[in-house]
Amino acid sequence: MKGRQAKRIRQESALKRTETQLALYKTGLKDQQDEVKRAKKEKDKPNLTLAQEWVKTLTKKIERAEITIRNTENNMR
Repeated sequence: MKGRQAKRIRQESALKRTETQLALYKTGLKDQQDEVKRAKKEKDKPNLTLAQEWVKTLTKKIERAEITIRNTENNMR
């Protein structure tokens, strides 16, 4: 396939992959937030900073994935 049909198929498959990845990021974020709570409770400083860095990273990834999904959907119209 060439042209618009192929582009549309590529966009739809990329959208599905990005949505799947977004779901994984969200579950990972939830796990890391729980880890931060646990580390604070146990006063585990090294583990706390590592978990907080992961929370920041996953938050950025979630924001970017949501923007990508929104832009791809707008371009498919």
